[in-house]
Amino acid sequence: MKKDLMVYIAGPYSAATISEVSRNVSKAVAMAEQIVKISDCIPFIPHLFHWWEDEHPHEYEFWLNLDLRFLAKCDILFRLEGKSKGANAEVEFAEANNIPCAYSIEELNKIVCMIQGYEYGNLYS
Repeated sequence: MKKDLMVYIAGPYSAATISEVSRNVSKAVAMAEQIVKISDCIPFIPHLFHWWEDEHPHEYEFWLNLDLRFLAKCDILFRLEGKSKGANAEVEFAEANNIPCAYSIEELNKIVCMIQGYEYGNLYS
């Protein structure tokens, strides 16, 4: 039996307005819905810490440190499009810790096949 692969979703969160922040959270959730359809993948959405931050605000460094601790437990990083200092730091951390990074569903599919030893094919259901 193949192991479950934790896929960390990195992408823009912070924005000038709450509406833009909500849009960024929604984009991460929409990508998680795609990722969960790939065999063996379990998405992790750090953007959902939005609700925690809303109730109990913390400094930026607190969130980045917490995110990197979760990322260290993940098998793959999926980078969403868009400018993001935090997501760029997460990619740097992933690369430094030999965590493969995907920038598209197709690339994620290839990485999953490689890790799991599957013959390359479409794992998306």
